[in-house]
Amino acid sequence: MPIPTDTFWNIRRLNVAFAISSILMAATLVWAVWQDYDRAWRPMQQKGRVWEAALTEEKIDRLNTDEVKQRVRTLDAQIKAKEKELSEKDTQYKQAKAAVNAAEHEVAYQSFSFNNLKANVSVWESGLQDAKTLGDAEAIASLTELLQQPERQLASKAEDLAAQKALAKENRLAMIERGAELDGLKKEKKKLTDDIESLDKRLVSLAPKSALARLSESLRAAPLLQFMNPVDRVKPIFLPDIRMDVSFATIDTIDRCATCHVHIDNKSFTREKVYNYLEEQMATLHEYHYPDAAKAKPVDPIATR
Repeated sequence: MPIPTDTFWNIRRLNVAFAISSILMAATLVWAVWQDYDRAWRPMQQKGRVWEAALTEEKIDRLNTDEVKQRVRTLDAQIKAKEKELSEKDTQYKQAKAAVNAAEHEVAYQSFSFNNLKANVSVWESGLQDAKTLGDAEAIASLTELLQQPERQLASKAEDLAAQKALAKENRLAMIERGAELDGLKKEKKKLTDDIESLDKRLVSLAPKSALARLSESLRAAPLLQFMNPVDRVKPIFLPDIRMDVSFATIDTIDRCATCHVHIDNKSFTREKVYNYLEEQMATLHEYHYPDAAKAKPVDPIATR
């Protein structure tokens, strides 16, 4: 008797139905992921970064003038010349530097044996205290005798370390005194370049220029990869003084307004400063520039070509 091969459902139709349902399920999954990703606040944060990058670049241009660049180049040359003078011609500076290096090397060398001996003495002293508590006369006598020489060695090593540290400090002060002019030049350069360097770093984080940085930002901003420290994110502000009842518990109120209002707490984005920036950009576009000094007469031009 032949085995029956008939089925209750048509297999060809089932395959078609399963194929269509699989396509619909995949499409639904893609739609759900995209709907979760395509939020209204993302363009706001992206445009906010563009604005902040533009204002940051404008600050850099305003600070990094030709006069500042020339002064930094002059300071670099003076610093290099002064360092060469100190390292090659100033005998007192070289002697003080050699003394500092020797003293620091000796401190590093002696600190290892000193710390080991101090640890052993601490253990023995702890044992001695326990013996005194228990009234063990034999242990007290043994530990007291054992501690006599190590304690003397520890005190001697402590004095040697203190002397070497004092010597290093004294010669370091001599180095500072001899290099006071060099320090003054470095401080002046730091004062001129600190703000520009911090703004440069901020600009790089807002608008990456290298291919690797742009690729990293794109990957972290991609759907389903939001766990990798994305640039665009919800920005909650927790308000512990304002409690909210959620039926089963009372929790801190969470304010997410800064997610859309990205520059609400940034003083650079006041109405007046944004208008001033736009006016300056428009004037630059039309090849006009504002005078550096105020108008001498009411009839003088506000901007010149």
